Amino acid sequence: RATGSGDSDSGEQGSSSRPRSLAPPRAMWSGENNTKSAGLLPEALRATLGPLALITSTPLTAIVLSRAVTKGDGAFIDNMKAIFDEMVKDGIVKSITKDAFDPMAWQIIGAYMGVQLLLMRFMPGRIYDGPKSPMGNHPIYKDNCFLCYVVSFLLFFLGVHFEIFEGGIAFTYFPQLIASLNIFALVFCGLLYLKGAFFPSSTDSGLSGNPVFDYYWGTELYPRILGWDVKVFTNCRFGMTGWALLCTSFACAQYEKNGALSNSMLISALLQVIYLAKFHIWERGYMFTIDIMHDRAGYYICWGCLVWVPSLYTIHTAFLVNHDYNFKPILAAIQLLFGIASIYLNYDVDRQRQAFRDYNGKVKVWGKDAEYLTASYTTSDGKKHTSMLLYTGWWGQARKINYFFELCAAFSWSMVPAHPGYFIPYFYFVFLFVLLLDRAWRDDARCRAKYGAKWDEYCEKVPYMLIPGIY
Repeated sequence: RATGSGDSDSGEQGSSSRPRSLAPPRAMWSGENNTKSAGLLPEALRATLGPLALITSTPLTAIVLSRAVTKGDGAFIDNMKAIFDEMVKDGIVKSITKDAFDPMAWQIIGAYMGVQLLLMRFMPGRIYDGPKSPMGNHPIYKDNCFLCYVVSFLLFFLGVHFEIFEGGIAFTYFPQLIASLNIFALVFCGLLYLKGAFFPSSTDSGLSGNPVFDYYWGTELYPRILGWDVKVFTNCRFGMTGWALLCTSFACAQYEKNGALSNSMLISALLQVIYLAKFHIWERGYMFTIDIMHDRAGYYICWGCLVWVPSLYTIHTAFLVNHDYNFKPILAAIQLLFGIASIYLNYDVDRQRQAFRDYNGKVKVWGKDAEYLTASYTTSDGKKHTSMLLYTGWWGQARKINYFFELCAAFSWSMVPAHPGYFIPYFYFVFLFVLLLDRAWRDDARCRAKYGAKWDEYCEKVPYMLIPGIY
């Protein structure tokens, strides 16, 4: 889950007249599941073999990660070998699901989901239109994400204060939570598959004829159940809010275990809580990203936010519970300041593009009038629309400059616990680098299909994709 930024994750603004893994090959700029996209892997792999490999491997990987940091010493390979030995001895199903039916884990999941659904529905917030979909639909959202984030933390600390649960409860039940979420998410994605096929919420839905691909990619762009937006719940309220709460619980677990909090844990957890606060403040902008506008609600997005984010995106912080160490104060200060600066720059990039969008291009960027290209495109309903492609300020440095600062921020909080004898602390950053590189490639291809020659002209003005002056 990268948070992304922008319709095309570039400096793009659609006028009023006018989306854990590798992404699949279809639904690039169309409301139908029959167009191709591009990415790091060829079409044949992205259509069936890639999705099938991910569906079968990532649930096991999530389980191995959760067991490695809680039941083992943090060694990924050793824990993978132990699980394979269990499979030979007890059978695959029993080995993978042995932690999946713990009553306390299901109580935690049920309580957390219930609270988030209630907050989504009843916390106040301004109603606003989301971006126009390929089929011409406009989803409606409520801007109450940051308020829900603050209340979630308040409820967590009240629960700890009144001894309803221990602060480190998420670490205590981490393997059980991940195994249980695996079961829930796999079934939930199957239900979403059926809903999109037979009871879609909008015309941005349909089947490709490939069941493996449709389960992985999803059959519906904007599914809603009883008025709740599925992707807002899975991506934002469960995935992103849960990410921050898990890191906080892991910090509590280290304190409860050792009677003190190491500065490495403090840096890692604090930076992620700050980063995710930024995300929740900026959620309105997230509704204009590739995650929401392009990626359908299937295994890739929904299983990813329900299981992959809680297991992988927090693993470096969970690792620190049993591997605590303190940096020298000057090194700790440098790491903290680098992380805060990276988060701020990531925010400023998004803020710049959001202001450009809100004021229809009539804004100052770094003291000068914003410069942009006007590009036209046609949605599946045959209507023509226009977008403005910003190429000054941050968005003149690289087309995915937001990804660069996101990688810097991720480096600051995930490489803090990096240990030369263990692979797990490096896992998240390596994954995120591959994910964002793949997103950059497929988003570039999608925009080229959407805007044609205008996108080529935009690329001439902003020649670098990810790292200014380098790539």
